[in-house]
Amino acid sequence: MRISLIDPKTKFYIVSGKGGVGKTSVSVALALMLKESGKEVVHVSFKTGALKDDSYASQDGEKECQELGVTHLSLDLEECSTTYMAKKLKSTMIAHWIAKTPFFRSLVNMIPGFNYLIYLGKILEIIHASNYETVVVLDAPSSGHALTMLEATKNFQQIFKSGLVFEDTNQMLALLHQEQFLNFVIVTIATELALQESIELKQGVETLGPYKVSLVTNNGLSYLSQEAYHAAPQFIQQKIDMEKRISQRFVHESLTAVHYSYQTSSTQLIKDIKLSLQSSSDL
Repeated sequence: MRISLIDPKTKFYIVSGKGGVGKTSVSVALALMLKESGKEVVHVSFKTGALKDDSYASQDGEKECQELGVTHLSLDLEECSTTYMAKKLKSTMIAHWIAKTPFFRSLVNMIPGFNYLIYLGKILEIIHASNYETVVVLDAPSSGHALTMLEATKNFQQIFKSGLVFEDTNQMLALLHQEQFLNFVIVTIATELALQESIELKQGVETLGPYKVSLVTNNGLSYLSQEAYHAAPQFIQQKIDMEKRISQRFVHESLTAVHYSYQTSSTQLIKDIKLSLQSSSDL
């Protein structure tokens, strides 16, 4: 893996958040927004989290990207592992054989973060091979796993003091630490507990490198007019009141609010989310 520094215009977005907050829809909307601004964009997701024959293959965002004209790439862990070993061993046949052995599968699955290190290395190679023009939007795993992906790169650099893995992690960190390259987007909802957890995640990410971290609150209703507020059921009024209290409570944080959408079509929903993202200067 030979990765040199890249053009400052190239960006890598990692979109993460707890399950059920809408991070996949937000990640596709972000990719669509960037594409419509004239950038070459690839939306990336991980098919599997482990090397197992019966692993569930995720297809998050693939259908929506296809319908919206956004390039989508689903990365497979075994394929990424095999490609990496083939380059090191200079033999695709041997790499395929090793990737199928129980020992190698156990090794990748047991070492914390090793799977994400492989995925991250593949993404950085894709960016590097794109003539520095491609913006990658990663629909990352849930918050803890996304943090592990960044931590693992730093940890492996410290664990391996020399050798191929050490050299590769050094190059990966040099690229990730390039100013304004990595943008970490945390998707959450407008509740005090969820926002507090997201802020703690933001602080954790910021300790790992010079990364730009943005907070996106999804499914908000505080944008409704006073007329709509008074016409709404009591539980909706209570939700709006709570959102306003939380906005005051976290006024020191720069929050991008994504408005609640009444759309039932996933592609129309993503287009609505895109409109909310376009109103923000923080992404």
